Amino acid sequence: MKTPLKSLILLLLTFLLNCGESKAQIDTVFWFAAPWVTPDHHWRDPIKFHFSTFNNPTAVRLRMPANGYDTTINIPANSLFSKGVDFMMNTIESKPANTILNSGFQITSDFPITVVYDVITRAPNYYNPETFSLKGQNGLGKEFVAPFQTRWNNQTLGGDLNGDGVVTQPYQQINIVASEDNTVLYITPRCAVVGHPANVTYTVTLPVKGNVYTVQNAVQNTSVVGNNLAGTIIVSSKPVSVTVGDDSVNPSGGGGCYDLMGDQIVPTDVIGKEYIVLKGFLNAGSEESVFVTATENFTTVTVNDGTVSTVILNQGDTYRYQLAQARTHVQADKSVYVLHMTGYGCELGSDILPPLNCAGSDIVTFPRTNPQNFSLNILCPTGITGNFQLNGNAASIPAANFNVVPGTGGAWSAAQITFNTTVIPSNSSNILTNSAGNFAMGIINGGTTTGCLYHYMSSFIKRVSVSAGDDITLCNNVTSIPLNGSVSGGVSTGVWTLLNGTGTISAPTNLSTTYNPSPSDFTQGYVKFVLSSTGLCEPVHDTLTVSFIQAPFVNAGADASFCKNNVGTVQLNGVMSFASGAVWSGGNGGSIANSGNLSTTYLPSQADLNADSITLFL
Repeated sequence: MKTPLKSLILLLLTFLLNCGESKAQIDTVFWFAAPWVTPDHHWRDPIKFHFSTFNNPTAVRLRMPANGYDTTINIPANSLFSKGVDFMMNTIESKPANTILNSGFQITSDFPITVVYDVITRAPNYYNPETFSLKGQNGLGKEFVAPFQTRWNNQTLGGDLNGDGVVTQPYQQINIVASEDNTVLYITPRCAVVGHPANVTYTVTLPVKGNVYTVQNAVQNTSVVGNNLAGTIIVSSKPVSVTVGDDSVNPSGGGGCYDLMGDQIVPTDVIGKEYIVLKGFLNAGSEESVFVTATENFTTVTVNDGTVSTVILNQGDTYRYQLAQARTHVQADKSVYVLHMTGYGCELGSDILPPLNCAGSDIVTFPRTNPQNFSLNILCPTGITGNFQLNGNAASIPAANFNVVPGTGGAWSAAQITFNTTVIPSNSSNILTNSAGNFAMGIINGGTTTGCLYHYMSSFIKRVSVSAGDDITLCNNVTSIPLNGSVSGGVSTGVWTLLNGTGTISAPTNLSTTYNPSPSDFTQGYVKFVLSSTGLCEPVHDTLTVSFIQAPFVNAGADASFCKNNVGTVQLNGVMSFASGAVWSGGNGGSIANSGNLSTTYLPSQADLNADSITLFL
């Protein structure tokens, strides 16, 4: 009978990958803190949320988690529904400042929608209006640097319009809503604010999701250096949403206008480095401008409108550039906020602009809620200018309306198109599409004797998520290592790179591929891989480390021969190393005294003897 050496190794390797998806203005979850608006400029009602649906009928839930308000609205497909909320105006506005409030909104829907918050004010004057486009889950984050215009002051009001016995003056403000319980805010104001000095970080805890905290300027002459909220830093322990408001801003060189400005902003990981600005309809005295706010020190910003200007900014610094041309290109070497102050005549509106990189949408739904002047700003790669349709009609967005943007090398083009109420009716829901790629779209709406409502509806940067998998440990006799990664969000492709090995990745651009290690990989004890996203978005990276340990060794002993007529029991003596245990098996019906012991015995069966030889395994 023979007992030859046999060894059997089974390696089972499993990767568990977690994938994340990020969304932008088209979304199913929105958080919002409504700014407060002075009641002594003009009647600030009506105030409405506008919900626009796509191809599915949708249930939209509008609630204030911290105060109990909760309502659900069923909206048909491809429809606009406007929900007035001025009946509870004093409940929803985020005031007073430096106080924990219960005024935050959460909006959820069964299917993707777009949402805007509209301070319409009363017809026919429409004084002091503004539209705030809600950014969905891209509006949630843990770090913000607030952008504001720094050129003009908040108007000092002299009359008690609403008859409450107090003249409520307008101010700059930042409204912050918590999306989770027990959220800690760390706020560093760039100027003196209600309850706190300039440039001193303070903390606020919001105990319940839906709690709101307002940072409010202490003065109105915000054109003076050191008196402006621009560059105020908000850091939070859990995701929050942030609104900026600048009430009754008066362009003193532009006439007797003063107008509400503001937007819901996005966190620092959803801004970019490259932007296009389309000049609006302000008169010369109103000094239409773009304001660039840096989020990191030593940020170089280049502005190109045919003439090139360059400036270096530190975190929180704001650079104002007065627009002279129809199209202006802004480029930075680090991520920045770009806020555009525009409007009609001397009536102002403002909005943060979406970046070019890893942003934009191929479909945008938007409302028109009044019969005033209405223009679309459209930014897109030059190659797709002929592929637009407005409500299914290509003739409404002709390619001839687009012009190349200076500073982009011809890669980007832009158009500003004004529409009458025949093409885009009042109180309508509309859809702009492009079959060839993504674009950015903004709306300038209003008039020279009323006010301006300015907002962008296309997607901001899509967060990219990359997972190379969990670090693993393998035996140093493997011949192939599976690599299984994931890339999601703005892009879905990636490339594997080997940092410190000498083996071969079989297909580096496949998210699921294999690596064949070399002997020197085993000698050094580990190899490290990087999975990097590829495509239009800035690359995101994740690493995977594979460590090697000594493979198990077993020896079942030398082959042996015995006589059938007096074999008795067979002594087994095995050797093992680099393992926690070993097991004997095999034969043809005989019995092993203790299969888990290296030294044991085997009693052959009659079938073993009849077979003339058997194999035992360790």
